Amino acid sequence: MKRQQVLVGIVVVLAGVAVYVWATREGTEVDPQLQVKFNYTCIHCQHNFEMTAADEAIMKRNNGGVVCPNCGKTQEPDEARTDSGTFREIPVPENEEPPPKVEGGLKRRG
Repeated sequence: MKRQQVLVGIVVVLAGVAVYVWATREGTEVDPQLQVKFNYTCIHCQHNFEMTAADEAIMKRNNGGVVCPNCGKTQEPDEARTDSGTFREIPVPENEEPPPKVEGGLKRRG
C-alpha cells in the first residue's frame, strides 16, 4: 500500500514538471499592443523617434545605450527620453457590432 502511494506521488510530481516545461518552452510573450512606448529626441541630431521599453533594454545591453536611427550615434536613454511613456493606442473599428446577449445560465433569486 505504501509503495503504491509513493509511486502515485512520483507520477504526480513528474506530470507537474512535464506541464511546467511544456508551458514555458517558448518563453514569455508580451502583447505588442500593451507595450509602453517612449518618445526620444537624439541629443546629437534632434531626430524624434519612439521605442518600447523592451527594445530600449535590448539596445542598451547590445550597444551600451540608445542608438539614434537617423545618425547612428549612441546616447544614454535618460538623456534622450522626452516623456514618461504612453500606451500605444489600440485601433477600434468604427462599425463594430455589439457582443451577443448571453441567454440562459444561472439567474438571481429575489
